[in-house]
Amino acid sequence: MKYWEILLLKQRERGKDGLTIPFLIGSQQYFPSSMNYNINSLIQEMAISKTFETCIRYCMGTQTLIAEVRKEKNAVYYVQDSQKLTNISIGVMSKSDLGLELDELIINLIDKFQTHIKAEQFSAEPNVDGRSVKWNKFSTEDVQFIKDSFSLL
Repeated sequence: MKYWEILLLKQRERGKDGLTIPFLIGSQQYFPSSMNYNINSLIQEMAISKTFETCIRYCMGTQTLIAEVRKEKNAVYYVQDSQKLTNISIGVMSKSDLGLELDELIINLIDKFQTHIKAEQFSAEPNVDGRSVKWNKFSTEDVQFIKDSFSLL
């Protein structure tokens, strides 16, 4: 199983929704082997994964996009690559922001998150009363969650 699949499944197990793309990218530093995924390679891998369908949707709690194991109740559109459906879905409200073609999705996610990744701001703070996301470096709790998720490897 891929490192990002482990994290999304562990997040679901603890009763929470998904994780941001920056969180998934930043967590590689705690994986037992050296990894070097970027947004492009991460999304490409999600598109072909057979473990579960990944849904990218807007999270009201953090005021930004998250990736999660798709819930049946999620209203979604499916991302295509060369007119073939991928294993990534997009929440209905994010369709116009992200697009439905894999290449367009990747470009839009890079535009949205690359600056935060370069600044090592991987964690979106819950911000239900705010109008925009608050990005931070990993908290102690974030790091412990990541390490615990990978501890059985």
